Amino acid sequence: YRVQALGALAAACLVAPAVYPVASRPPAYRVEDVKAVLSRVEPLKRPGDLVYVYYAAAPVTTFYADRYGMSRTDYRVGGCHRGDGRRYFQELDSFRGHPRVWVLITHALPQYREREDILAYLDAIGSRQNDIRVPSLAVGRTPLPAEGFLYDLAGLARSDVTAATFPVTGPASA
Repeated sequence: YRVQALGALAAACLVAPAVYPVASRPPAYRVEDVKAVLSRVEPLKRPGDLVYVYYAAAPVTTFYADRYGMSRTDYRVGGCHRGDGRRYFQELDSFRGHPRVWVLITHALPQYREREDILAYLDAIGSRQNDIRVPSLAVGRTPLPAEGFLYDLAGLARSDVTAATFPVTGPASA
């Protein structure tokens, strides 16, 4: 009996250090839940809607898009322009004149203020029709939410707002 008890104790001592980190802080599931955003956008999306995907949301969007009725030709992925916010504005200008443009954003790091600049620019050149915000389900951390915004970029013609002159609040270089 003693040998069995010592064997069990030795096994517990070997296994406990490996199990403790996972038990005390479970792995994060759906850290930035773009999947949930896509599932909410799908029933609202209409034929002819355009979709702009912020570059950091591209990998997960590309992975899940077909499950939610979007082929690779149904959305446009923006470039990484950290430190050059005007380039985001230039990309978004290509959607001007369209009445329904979805913008998917996640993993926009606060120190670069890209999310804020992009949304401020869109609010200046169009009209926000809908927004979907899905908070992270990560345990013990506070990652950024995944978000989807629907804009009408046709109804409000603001020729005085341009990518070249709109103020950028993020840093000038990354």
